[in-house]
Amino acid sequence: MPGLFDKIKSSAGTARFEAERALRLNQAQSALNKLERDMDAQLAALGQQVMSLYDVGSLGQLELLSACQQLDPLRQQIAQQQAQVEQIKQEKAPVEEAPTPVAPAAAAAAARTCPNCGASVGADTRFCPSCGNNLQAAPQQATTVACPSCGRTIPGNAAFCPECGARVPA
Repeated sequence: MPGLFDKIKSSAGTARFEAERALRLNQAQSALNKLERDMDAQLAALGQQVMSLYDVGSLGQLELLSACQQLDPLRQQIAQQQAQVEQIKQEKAPVEEAPTPVAPAAAAAAARTCPNCGASVGADTRFCPSCGNNLQAAPQQATTVACPSCGRTIPGNAAFCPECGARVPA
């Protein structure tokens, strides 16, 4: 049964990575599209400026050079954004290795504890699934105590130890 749980956990981790990667790719692509629209607008303005100079008979090389130099920073931003998009596209989900026994202290480090009820929650969890506490709110100075059974440091307001399940005296 632990093997099945580990496979599900690994698949969920891969799915989460892919979802986060898709979100970052979408954001990077949106930023690139905006930069490209800015470039198109500046090129249109450049074309209008060139045509205006041509129409009045004063089109010179200095004016063209200056107008084109104004586009250089935007062109650099576009190149950087394109590189970022390509980098995100090339990312691969981390490969899960065969599960190894995890010491209780290492397992506790992989997750965090709800300061309200002491439940173990994921590092990116917004609300505690046990008590509904907003985990994104400004952290409050929570007191901690040692579990009387296993010695793990737990929140002072926890009724039970998230490690061994022992009841914590008030």
